[in-house]
Amino acid sequence: MSLRLLFGIHGVESRQKFHAKIVEFYINIANGNVPKNIVNSLSWKIANEVHGDYKRFWIQYPKSRKRYSKLLLKDLDHPQVHEQIIYYLKSNHLEKYVEYGSVLIELSHEEFLKYEKSREEFQDMF
Repeated sequence: MSLRLLFGIHGVESRQKFHAKIVEFYINIANGNVPKNIVNSLSWKIANEVHGDYKRFWIQYPKSRKRYSKLLLKDLDHPQVHEQIIYYLKSNHLEKYVEYGSVLIELSHEEFLKYEKSREEFQDMF
């Protein structure tokens, strides 16, 4: 089966469009408090993951194809995306991951540390 038939004529918008929306979203949230190169790189990671999810959901849920054809920014406020942000920042910018993470997830420094502790406790259960 051709990809055109599999994804329909329009299918899911491109990964590049996902990235453009995501980078703009996080640049606005960061408001200069996180370097643009970090936001851009992180946005590609998120765009790749979320785009893959949308493509899978577009096929898996045919009645919801319209919903999964374009990125909804509200989907970025999801624990999986928060995990990606934290993992990326810890892996690449450990010295400032709390500072940058709290900005991008929109939590105070103290709220971010509590969130981090609760997610570590949850992960330790497995």
